[in-house]
Amino acid sequence: MPSLDIFNANAFSMMSLTNAIETAPYKPRMLGELGIFKEVPIRTQLAWVEKKNNILRVLNTANRGSVEDVRSTTPRTAYPIPVPHVPYFQTILADDVQNIRQFGSETELESVASHVNDQLEAMKQDHEVTSEWHRIGALKGIVYDGDGVTEIVNLFTKFGLSQTVLNWYTTDDSFAPHVTAIIRNIANKLGSESFKQIIALCGDDYFDNVVKHSSMTTAYERWRDGEFLRMSHLGPAWYSLAAAGFQYQNVLFVNYRGVIGSLEFIESDTAYCFPTGVDDMFEEVVAPADFMETVNTKGKRWYARQAFLEFMKGVKLHTQSNILALNKRPDAVVKSVWAESSSSSSSA
Repeated sequence: MPSLDIFNANAFSMMSLTNAIETAPYKPRMLGELGIFKEVPIRTQLAWVEKKNNILRVLNTANRGSVEDVRSTTPRTAYPIPVPHVPYFQTILADDVQNIRQFGSETELESVASHVNDQLEAMKQDHEVTSEWHRIGALKGIVYDGDGVTEIVNLFTKFGLSQTVLNWYTTDDSFAPHVTAIIRNIANKLGSESFKQIIALCGDDYFDNVVKHSSMTTAYERWRDGEFLRMSHLGPAWYSLAAAGFQYQNVLFVNYRGVIGSLEFIESDTAYCFPTGVDDMFEEVVAPADFMETVNTKGKRWYARQAFLEFMKGVKLHTQSNILALNKRPDAVVKSVWAESSSSSSSA
């Protein structure tokens, strides 16, 4: 019968468990799979975002006395933002491994390791959902905690910006002017910066009312007839995105499906329209774990380690992520709100 002493093997060290959770498969998440968020590892738990000529960038830490990244005489503003710490715990009791049949030490080790990896994979799924929730928050401009109420960071107030909100109504004769307004607002906010595709992540009611609008039915039918196949060369993530929506002018409308418990990732009557191809607009700042071994090291997306329970009753797995999702141009994301008529529209 396996003994808990097996957990002293190198296969269960902090580095081995961290490697295991990094390689565990996970379900696709739309924003994560698109790869629009650039990963920026840092060595501290505090991210500094600098604003220069209305451009925001994440600053790197450096050793004392370093002369790298010297400031110029151009006025700059720096914003400190704590990186969210997301810890997670899972207990494996002695009884959980007691009935794993022992055929030899190597087989025993593999069996217990497989059980641990199953737990790590399940924990990673929850970390990934949390990361996607934070990415959606960054896209919207306000990153909320898992309760959907507590603000982790409000990027509008932090950077002194305001949100662009456009309303449209099913009683409008044509949807085209609203799409034009979306494109122009994004272009105006970006100024001289170029962009590529605009993606509109839509709630259910918003998307349904777009595709059944009298001015859009023909465009939608053509897209569903196979026009979206033109995006297949951009990769599986873009193909899946295009297949879940349709393009009109330069805006790809996608019905975003994301609900975890009571958390609705995109409000049903709303779409968030953002540009792609803008350098460093979206970033995920990755900080190190709060372990002695990771002090002042570059952050990893996930960490995992274990500790024995009192009286050797079992082991407790601990995973954590320290990732700050950033949208450094939140004012360039247009919040489009649908209402049945102008009289029923709520103020944004």
